[in-house]
Amino acid sequence: MGVYSERVLPRLNNALLASDEITDWRRRCVEGLHGVVVEPGFGSGLNVAVYPREVTKVYAVDPAAVGQKLAADRISASSVEISFVGLDGQGEVAEASRTDPAAGLRRLPPDQRRSESH
Repeated sequence: MGVYSERVLPRLNNALLASDEITDWRRRCVEGLHGVVVEPGFGSGLNVAVYPREVTKVYAVDPAAVGQKLAADRISASSVEISFVGLDGQGEVAEASRTDPAAGLRRLPPDQRRSESH
């Protein structure tokens, strides 16, 4: 990964994707999540503030160390346990899935998918 993808892109995403409008969209996207969640593309943790109370742990799949730094304040303000699992998340997530099938990657049911194209 280059300088742009490691240093610039995480900061750019953090700034551009933190608007109230996008936060409302994020809130709708995570409705109904509960228990242990795998979040590919965790980034700077913009979803942390909108996780439902029923979410107890998140496996954050993201290679960007800058994103983890940008997420630090959000994570410390949250009651949800966040575990960074690197780019592929195979080790810890796979182990959790063996002992608790609910810890595997879940897909949103069709009734919770929303189209934002108008």
